Amino acid sequence: GDLADALAVAKKAPSFGEFAGYLQEYMHSEDQRLSPSSEAKLRVRYKSSVCSSPDPYERAMHCILARCDAGNNHPETCVKTEDYIWLKLCQVQLEVPDDFPPPPPPSSHHHSSHLTLPE
Repeated sequence: GDLADALAVAKKAPSFGEFAGYLQEYMHSEDQRLSPSSEAKLRVRYKSSVCSSPDPYERAMHCILARCDAGNNHPETCVKTEDYIWLKLCQVQLEVPDDFPPPPPPSSHHHSSHLTLPE
């Protein structure tokens, strides 16, 4: 949870490349959120290479900043309940992203029922 320490490590690790810039943007935003374009770029980066990275902390940090892969519980990094809850709360999105799939159409077998009250 210490963003300053995470930024220091990201700046020293050449493999993190542009990640330090995303982390800096995240740290300095009022709502600790990346801009939509940065979030989208980081999601693409996560899907294309980071999701298969052997580094569990790199995967977790990308999921936090890009608010992606909420189904991954990150058991290697979330060993305590409070770590797990913190990670999941970081991934909460109040708006529906543009790439979020729409709900399925109503089933044709579904019949609405009406409640009729006696008079």
